[in-house]
Amino acid sequence: MSFNFNKLVCEFYKTATAAEALAAAVERMKREVVEEATVHRPGQGIDLCTTFSQLHDHFDANELGGFCDGWPLKTDDDDCVRFVNAAQDAVHRWLQAGGLAADAPVIVNA
Repeated sequence: MSFNFNKLVCEFYKTATAAEALAAAVERMKREVVEEATVHRPGQGIDLCTTFSQLHDHFDANELGGFCDGWPLKTDDDDCVRFVNAAQDAVHRWLQAGGLAADAPVIVNA
């Protein structure tokens, strides 16, 4: 079955381009990490995570961004894998740069 990756990812994130879809995925993932740290699992150490892989100690971080919730693409497709990896890498860099502390200061500084 043939499909157009860019078209499907843009439809999923409601964007015009794949680059915008990636940015939307990353922002959604960051928001979901902040929600996990402040709403769903406060005080459980998520605020101390400085890498994407450390998030897995607290929840299935692969589900961030909607990748397991209605994701319309095949996970074995090269374009899909590159997209998901790029999004996870961006969240990793955000965590390393202290983005969680900046976006969830109440929990981190409590």
